Amino acid sequence: MKFISIGMALLLIAVQAPGTVKDTSLVTPDGQRVLQQSIVVSAGIDKVWKLASTTEGLRKFAARNILFELRPGGRWWASGDATADLAAPTSIHNEVIGFIPGRMVVIQIGFPSAFPEPVRASHSVFAIFLLERIDARKTRVTETMAGFGDGPEWDMTYELFSSGNAEILNALARVIRTGNSIDWDSENSYSHRTPAER
Repeated sequence: MKFISIGMALLLIAVQAPGTVKDTSLVTPDGQRVLQQSIVVSAGIDKVWKLASTTEGLRKFAARNILFELRPGGRWWASGDATADLAAPTSIHNEVIGFIPGRMVVIQIGFPSAFPEPVRASHSVFAIFLLERIDARKTRVTETMAGFGDGPEWDMTYELFSSGNAEILNALARVIRTGNSIDWDSENSYSHRTPAER
């Protein structure tokens, strides 16, 4: 992860417009890909935390069928299918590694069965959801992912998360802006789709 000066951090706050996904992804000196995207939303950090750290809140913007437990070892299970059994291998089985209340959640990614076997068996990908207070009415939400491998199956996985994470960040901003949950039955809505569902 890149470290920036306080001055540069203030500059980034100034230039990132609310509601715009900013991609600051990078490749480490040893060649590891780090996917990093952020958005500034028009809400205080407490409101954003409630949306991002509860089943009820996540259901409004992240997935129509989801279970979230805010504790180490807790489940972050999801499916784009409203009637799916979340315990089934076709669902997403993420695990909470740790969290800082009101600030950050770290999860281990559990890939559903539609992903290639080398990806599913790796157990190497993790994600960090970080909230940063800009002021009383604005919060930056950053999602950072690392642990991607090499090869075509990993290229596909990286691209799926790159587009999917941006969709979720935009959906969060829209829910905050409109006060309405995502209409999961709309043709224009997205879901937590696996490669088989896209």
